Amino acid sequence: MKTREGRIYGENVTIREENVKAFWAQRAALSGDTKSTLLGNHGGGDLSKMQNERDNTVFRECVGEGVQRIIEFGCGNGRWGELLKDIVESYSGIDFTPEYLDQARRLFEGDGRFRFSEGALTGLPEDFIRAGAPYTVGICAGCVMYLNDDEAEAFYRDVARLPIYSLFLKESASTMEKRLTLVDFPSKELHADYNVVYRMPSEYEAFFRKNLPDFRIERKDWLYPQESGIWAETNSYYWHLSRM
Repeated sequence: MKTREGRIYGENVTIREENVKAFWAQRAALSGDTKSTLLGNHGGGDLSKMQNERDNTVFRECVGEGVQRIIEFGCGNGRWGELLKDIVESYSGIDFTPEYLDQARRLFEGDGRFRFSEGALTGLPEDFIRAGAPYTVGICAGCVMYLNDDEAEAFYRDVARLPIYSLFLKESASTMEKRLTLVDFPSKELHADYNVVYRMPSEYEAFFRKNLPDFRIERKDWLYPQESGIWAETNSYYWHLSRM
């Protein structure tokens, strides 16, 4: 059911990778601030501060305060690396936006613990990944929502084959009993046509059962209180999985 231009409820429809890449290239050109990867409130102000604080807190509650060998799929310009740098033993970041990778390399210039490579979730740079292995934790935060279902399942299958002990996964998800897909949606807030799939958490968990069979969910929940009313139809949901 399509309620208005570009906003589709309850249907499995396709979004185009080239449109997603164009959006993030445009976004990267706006600012080198790591908060620019956070959408909502134009990447600044109290909302982005709350997102950073909550991400940092929940990650450490799940994974712990010990030093970590981290790989991040969809690293942007290094926001998670900056949040976690005090517990990083090594960090490997992958992203498909060259401008963000340039910003990340400048941010961590001279710190040999951090390394970056261009690559997409639909085509991971395996030589780069295996050169930094093994990893205590893999992070993928707010990226699979830009993949179609078949691409999402292929990504999780690829991750399952890699030497990663645990996963911290986070996506903006539908709070309704159906998914919401935006297809070339004219967002006034983002000043762009926006493409994204807001799946239900249960849809992601079906992907995990099928494509990450050696992992079990240790913890999961909405990231922000539902009563906060920050977003009307979506909220961030996270999962911490460990290899059995």
